[in-house]
Parts: sequence; structure tokens; C-alpha cells
Amino acid sequence: QPANGLPEDRRMKFQTLNMLQVPEESTRAAALRAGQADIAPVSLDTRDQVEAGGGRMIFSDQGGYFMSFFILSKDSSTPFDNKNVRRAMSHAFDKVTMMEQLYGGSVVAVTKGWGAVTPSTEGYSPDLDPLPYDPDLARKMLADAGYPDGKGIGKVIINTFPAAVHPYLPEAAQVMADYWRKELNLDVEIRTTEEDALGAAWRAGELVGQVNFSTNQCRSDAGGITNYLHGRDDHTRQMHYDPEIKKAVKEAVAVFDPVKRPQALNDMYKMLHDEQVEMNVGYINTPWGLGSRVDAWQPWPLALHITGRHTITLK
Repeated sequence: QPANGLPEDRRMKFQTLNMLQVPEESTRAAALRAGQADIAPVSLDTRDQVEAGGGRMIFSDQGGYFMSFFILSKDSSTPFDNKNVRRAMSHAFDKVTMMEQLYGGSVVAVTKGWGAVTPSTEGYSPDLDPLPYDPDLARKMLADAGYPDGKGIGKVIINTFPAAVHPYLPEAAQVMADYWRKELNLDVEIRTTEEDALGAAWRAGELVGQVNFSTNQCRSDAGGITNYLHGRDDHTRQMHYDPEIKKAVKEAVAVFDPVKRPQALNDMYKMLHDEQVEMNVGYINTPWGLGSRVDAWQPWPLALHITGRHTITLK
């Protein structure tokens, strides 16, 4: 608070705070509806239940992001090892329409950013946003890569899972698959599993030549996760095997000068964005249910947990 020499008063506006661990979403929504809870993580599926009790939903900005990973091979033996194939498949997917029709628009989901890099992330710039929907260009790029009308690509397998903090993830993967079928004449299969099982299969090398449609938490600084996926060669979930790319990533994340780091990260992100091994789709705002006695709350961006508790005011 200002009396302690700080620029903002972050003292709580309530006297007590009771925190309960409630694993089931339906129970959390019921508690909000009955006035037994004031704030709880929920999903769009229970929105009606929350509102029926006089509550409402709000969304904290940039909570999680979509990730579509092309799992490459070490010997360039799959179609996805060709950058133009990856970029063609990105151009063939209308991400904006998917966000609007499946999620209801930018209140919930936004087509911006690349992977964990969203507008509040250090090193972000608008040229990191998803590639635009251009099916004609996508078909030309695929043909130029040696796969006219999708011939020779083979079955495209998309692996995904239900995510508690990211609503409709399997449904979003299905929309992507439908665009690839329609625009590129590809044979696409969706495989829905558990998140842990998918990670284990990736580490075991069982997903080479496939696609992972996943989600993760946004970051204020995405250098660490980018280095983990794109710069290291000592783990089993590598995004690619190009030594020059790995070298560039390691050099960028090693820049700690606060003046130089944003530009170093931005240059690295743009290089990886061009590769489209990690096909960016956008980010989702984290849904929260508020009970009827909550007057206001302003959660901070880039967080999946309750933040900004000093902004909570009760009626």
C-alpha cells in the first residue's frame, strides 16, 4: 500500500477468505448457484447453472493457448518434415471462424500470438499471429511440395485430450480436421486420449509423423518453454532436429539484458513462427464463475489461478 512506499493499494477488501478444494466442476457450479461459494473455476458447459443462481462468468485474459505440434522425424522421412507442408496445413485452417463459432468470439478465444507467446508476453509482436486462412495458397504450397490434391500425405492422425481449463479442445481439433479434409483432401483421424497418456506416447517416440493438438499455460516470458521444446537435444520431446535452429534458440534465451532480451526473443520467435512446427491457433481466456454477491473482480492476465484478490469487492 502507499503508506509502505508502494504505488498501489493491494490490501484486501474483505476480512476472511475460505479456500476449499472441490475437484468436480458440477459441484463447484452448484455451490456458486446456492450461494455457498463466491468464485470458482468453471467451464462454458456450466455457464447456465452459474447464471441461474444470479451469478455470472468472467474471463481472465490469456490463460491458456492452443498448440498444434507436427511431430517430426530424425531422418526427414515424413511429409511434415517439409516446412511448406506444415505452412500449407496452417493456411488451410480458418482459425478465426473456428474461434467465433465454437467459442463465441474474442470474449473467450482470440486468434493472436504464437504458442505461449501472447500479447502480454515479452517479445510479442503482431507478425507472430497465426497464418491467415488462404486455401488457394495452401493447395498450391502442398502441390509444390510434391503432394497435389493431398496425394501421398497418407492418413493424418491428430491426437488430443479433454482439458479441464481449456473448453472444447477435442471439438476444436475436429474443426481443424474438417478444414484439412475440405481444403486439402486429406484423410484425417482424430484420436482422443488422456493428457498423461499422450505425453508418454510422445516421449516413447510413438507419435512421429502425427499431430498433437494440445494446450498449455500462457507465459509472461516464454523463453524457458521455447528452449525446452526447440533448443534442447537432451530429452525425448524435441520439436525438430535442425542444429542451426537449436543454436539460435539457445543464444536468444541466453540474453538476460532487460533492454536487449525482448528483441532477442522476438527474433527467435519469428524464426520459429516461420517454421510452423508449432502451428499457432490462438489463446483462450480462462473462465471463472462468480456468485451472486460478488460485485467486481479484475484477475490478472497470464494466470490460471486466482490473482488480483485485492480487486474483489462484495455487494
